[in-house]
Amino acid sequence: MGVVEKLDNYLGLPLPVGKKKSLAFKDMTNPVEKPSYTWSSINATAKALKDGFGWQVGNRQSIEIRRDNWGFESLNGDALNPNVLTLHERKVRDLWSVDQRSWNKERVRELYDRFIGDQICNLSLNGKESNDRVVWFHNPSGFYTSKTAYSWLLLRQMGFGPHRAYWKIIWKLNTLLKIHVFTWHVGHEILPTNDKIASIRHGFLKDCPRYSASAETLIHALKDCPNARTILTIGGLDNRLLMKDYACCIDWIEDVMRVLDKKAVVDFFTTDEARVVWEIAKTLSNEFRIHNLVNDPLIPVIPVCRKWEKPPCGFVKVYFNATVTPNRIGYGMIARGEHGFLTGGGGGFKVEALTVEWAELYALEESLKLASSMNISKAIFEIDCASLANRVKKRDMGLF
Repeated sequence: MGVVEKLDNYLGLPLPVGKKKSLAFKDMTNPVEKPSYTWSSINATAKALKDGFGWQVGNRQSIEIRRDNWGFESLNGDALNPNVLTLHERKVRDLWSVDQRSWNKERVRELYDRFIGDQICNLSLNGKESNDRVVWFHNPSGFYTSKTAYSWLLLRQMGFGPHRAYWKIIWKLNTLLKIHVFTWHVGHEILPTNDKIASIRHGFLKDCPRYSASAETLIHALKDCPNARTILTIGGLDNRLLMKDYACCIDWIEDVMRVLDKKAVVDFFTTDEARVVWEIAKTLSNEFRIHNLVNDPLIPVIPVCRKWEKPPCGFVKVYFNATVTPNRIGYGMIARGEHGFLTGGGGGFKVEALTVEWAELYALEESLKLASSMNISKAIFEIDCASLANRVKKRDMGLF
């Protein structure tokens, strides 16, 4: 390869650059410590903008439902149910009724879920005479402009992108504040999984410490982990949502939210939050120890076993708790079997001014209802409120 020694006229370099024209090529000849990432940013932006383009339905002859973006954002082959898709269903025209006058609504809802199916059936069409055409989804006229692209990327970063349904639903859930915080962490994928920690900490192993997964990602921790899959299966989650592959955890959560009602979504996040906190606490307790190495302790430390103990064989341990505010209480409970697996949980609010003991007693009542609904014949109830536990024990109820 030839080397250019005189850079005055190389590549049409203009003279107004200055007297030291070689400085214009300094970044190429002498790489700096912190190089520019302009091209990588352009490449990432191009991939993001690709999702904003798609087909507008016209005569329905050109659109491939298995691979094309069409209709609206995020409607592509990933939204299809592959278990019911037949070989001859390839074009959008195959989703229409026999008379070709309207959508085959029943078939559309089979191939997609009811939420997306209703959106497809409400699409505005250009007419049978016009051809299908590629448009920019984020401009009413369908034309791409840098202004609409910039606005769309900003809104997408703020949570109004393809996952706006997720953000719209979670903030309307009637649940505890910590569950809202947990769902916010899940939506932004900033929970401290090994894969996330390894991305910011050099030399940190990103594989799953409990199972032989190559990377402990968020989707692995919440869905693909054997413990998580067992709990979700016992809870009755649709098997299609467990077997389908997802690149992003929030895509899976959105599909789950379309299937479940609001109460079930609250229980889903409550169980997931409790299990994740439990697993993180177990891991951190094995890795960190806090000691005062300067001063001797004034009170000698008496070792006491305070770990959570598994219930006897055939029993289920139910832990419940309550929080009291001026005119409202919040309560929650989780059930864990003899092998340590979470088998269920729940929670809610009650608008009433109660003392701490009455709130804990109400939580106990709801825990009994949970055990009854799960057909648990042998249960042990655990609580932090010593006064309530002592009062129950004095009556020989045998609950704790």
